[in-house]
Amino acid sequence: MYVNLVLLFCVIFVSDGRRLRRRSADCDEGPYQHEGKTCCLCPKGYRVLSHCTDRNGTKCQLCDDGTYMDHPNSDLSCLPCKICNPNANMKVKVRCSEYSNTVCGCLEDHYCDKGDHCKFCKACGKCENEVKTKCTETNNTVCEDATPKSSETTAIVVPIVVLIIIIVVGVVLFIIYKRRQEMDKPVPKEEEKFLQGVDIDIYEYLPEICEHLSWKVMKRVAQHSGMTAVTIENHESNYPADPTQRTDGLLRDWYQAQGLYKAYPALIKSLCAIKERTVADKIKQIVEKGEAKKRDIHGTGHVQS
Repeated sequence: MYVNLVLLFCVIFVSDGRRLRRRSADCDEGPYQHEGKTCCLCPKGYRVLSHCTDRNGTKCQLCDDGTYMDHPNSDLSCLPCKICNPNANMKVKVRCSEYSNTVCGCLEDHYCDKGDHCKFCKACGKCENEVKTKCTETNNTVCEDATPKSSETTAIVVPIVVLIIIIVVGVVLFIIYKRRQEMDKPVPKEEEKFLQGVDIDIYEYLPEICEHLSWKVMKRVAQHSGMTAVTIENHESNYPADPTQRTDGLLRDWYQAQGLYKAYPALIKSLCAIKERTVADKIKQIVEKGEAKKRDIHGTGHVQS
């Protein structure tokens, strides 16, 4: 009797093993493991709706509009389709489908040599002389070389170019020296006092403030304040050719994150921390002038300075 039970157990074990191997072999796209079970991958264009169980196989669902999946997978969601940004001089060459991502191209008379990593198409160059190779979607215009200069012309031009380079280097070094002197100045006690207890909403001053903030400075303020790199990059990609609009958008997002009455002192502190005191002083002048006008009109309000 015991022998029969052992034989029966062996038969069940072997048959279960064959069933598992058969299930794995029956997967057209290949298997994957989930919670100790061997499930079948969903094909291209589909995602996993529910993983397999002891009784049921993997259930797959076609990708929704605006998403795709270009390989067999065990994912619960499809990938978002790429967007061809017209503000970046791009257009759709191949529309996104359930099985493949969008293929973007450049608008007419524009090119991009970054391949699949292209985020912005540049305007094709123009030649003063003859065109050697016309501009294509992936390569800029190639111009014919200009007529070589004579040795006499070269002898005159080279010293002039060297002199210009020396002057430029001298100016750059002087600017760096002046900036370092400015950066080394301690923060005045009056400024520290100003940063305490300021209760002003600068929303109405944002357009004028933006005029004194370059994209480079605003980006450093955002980074210093802890804004994520993704948020900053989104503004870069939304307005690749318009730094003013890019700066305005990031400034407004930064303002919302700081809060109504915390944004003003936070902006001044951040500008001082990144050694942009000149910009901070200009913004203080804008706000103080605006608040002074309010006091003249309403006879109320306060600005600390």
